[in-house]
Amino acid sequence: MKIKKIVFLITIFFVFQFSAKAAFIDIAQPEPYNCPSACGGSALIFRVNNIQNLPAGALVQAMLSNASGSFASGTTLINSNRYSAVSGTGPWTNGVYTFSSNVSNLYFEIIIPVAQPAGTSYNIKFVSGATQGGTLNLPGGCSGITVTLPYATLAPVANSTIGNGQWIAHAYTWTPTTGAMLTTPALIAAQDFFNPTNYIGHFVKNSLNFDLNYTTNGSKMPGIPNSVLNDGTSIPCNQSYASNF
Repeated sequence: MKIKKIVFLITIFFVFQFSAKAAFIDIAQPEPYNCPSACGGSALIFRVNNIQNLPAGALVQAMLSNASGSFASGTTLINSNRYSAVSGTGPWTNGVYTFSSNVSNLYFEIIIPVAQPAGTSYNIKFVSGATQGGTLNLPGGCSGITVTLPYATLAPVANSTIGNGQWIAHAYTWTPTTGAMLTTPALIAAQDFFNPTNYIGHFVKNSLNFDLNYTTNGSKMPGIPNSVLNDGTSIPCNQSYASNF
């Protein structure tokens, strides 16, 4: 009886040891946690909670589903453009990610291929050889990742250019120098809204009969030529903005 018990305990020990060292890639989620969307050629960021026990040097890639969200066929493997073990805003290490040791909360930036067909039900999981993570964890109400087609951009112009028979809007990024709301003239005066280093491009409305109350086009700068919002832009479709114009 004692011999059987010892053998049984040894068996449990080896099974436990084997399981503890099994290769594992956790489910990913978008960063920030929202319904992700991107045009072809632009970037998306995903966080993988844990990657464990892969062979040293193993390549970890994102597997993009087909447009219907299935991984049965039509998938695309995408290497990381850059990655971070700190946060979804960096600091970043450029290039593909290869496994060196167990890691928690690894952030991947991937570039959606330019030729990817448009769709609203794409999905992603992270894989390394035969080891696959679960499908993407998305907020309730999301049907999947939305991919839109890229558009041809206008040639850049100087940030002082004005329109002749057309309206030109120049766009800047801006980060406040204070955490407070800008509720006083002094706080507003302290901001550097139009620093040339923050300039990201322009967009054009060829008709002067337009609505000045611009709103977002998805989460991207307005830019599809001949759309209801504008007639063209020099801002790539992967540039986003946080506030309405």
